[in-house]
Amino acid sequence: MSERSRAVLLTVVALILVGSLLALVLSHQRFESGSTTTTGVTTQSLTSPGYTWLRGADLPTPRAETAAVLVGNEAYVIGGFDANGMASAKVEVYNTTSDTWRTASPLPVAMHHAGAALVNGMIFVVGGYLEGWIPTSAVWVYDPKSGMWSPATSMPTKRAALAVQAINGRIFAIGGAGEASVLSTNEIYDPLSEKWTDGAQMPTPRQHLASAVVQGKLYAIGGRVSGVATNLNVNEEYDPSTDSWSARAPMPTNRSGIAAAVEGDRIFVLGGETPFGTLNTNEEYNPLGDTWTKAPPMPASKHAISAVSADGRVYVFGGGLSVGVSVTPETVILVSENQR
Repeated sequence: MSERSRAVLLTVVALILVGSLLALVLSHQRFESGSTTTTGVTTQSLTSPGYTWLRGADLPTPRAETAAVLVGNEAYVIGGFDANGMASAKVEVYNTTSDTWRTASPLPVAMHHAGAALVNGMIFVVGGYLEGWIPTSAVWVYDPKSGMWSPATSMPTKRAALAVQAINGRIFAIGGAGEASVLSTNEIYDPLSEKWTDGAQMPTPRQHLASAVVQGKLYAIGGRVSGVATNLNVNEEYDPSTDSWSARAPMPTNRSGIAAAVEGDRIFVLGGETPFGTLNTNEEYNPLGDTWTKAPPMPASKHAISAVSADGRVYVFGGGLSVGVSVTPETVILVSENQR
């Protein structure tokens, strides 16, 4: 083979290799980010078959670090901080059927980083930071029928950025940031007796974690010890019937400032922040198989979000697009293709 022929052959091979590499990179980019529009209903390209993201009506008051609770077909988005970084008492209610918002009675006191749960039709808002980033042990109860707030028995421990869930009529308040340290505390409230009792402490102390309940067991996922450089991928299961904790398969990504929602028997863990910025990451955990899979990423990277699930859809509210104090009004909805 002549030198000229050899040079031509090498050039062709090089072009083929470069083209293949470029196609792989572009494919990876489509997998990670997808595409979106800024007005109307937004569609996100898929990373797994059968799902897409839609854009819902914007939160009337852009906020981050809210608590969210579903009552019937309405999601109550509670407290948080506003665009000025000030604690908010706002309660805005999203109708999952009509894609509309209304305003409900504000919290008696402005707060952010609180937890919330629903028991017997009543919304319990637990802990959080008051203005000035002061952790509180207060518990407030909201009656959606009367639109009235009333105080309940305070937690024994002041804390914020905690996990709050309801199981079988009791409220579990787990972990969080206390007055001087990160906590593993597990305090259990019985609304009937109006008393708090201690449960087994979470094995890994943390704050800014996500939590969810599947088949009567609570899952405490991710979070951090202090700053985002201490992010965790820990996944621990709490069984109230035995008051015991078990280690489960860790989340693939270390992250905090996350939210979780349950669809079927699967837990979607959404968003978060790292030392390198915010995330659009969405990882799906199957507690029955103790396995994780990648789920379709959110249209935008954000942390400090809240989320609920209803009728097979996952609704994600507000949050911040950048690390630290930032807010967005976005509502985004993860749906299966047959629901579009």
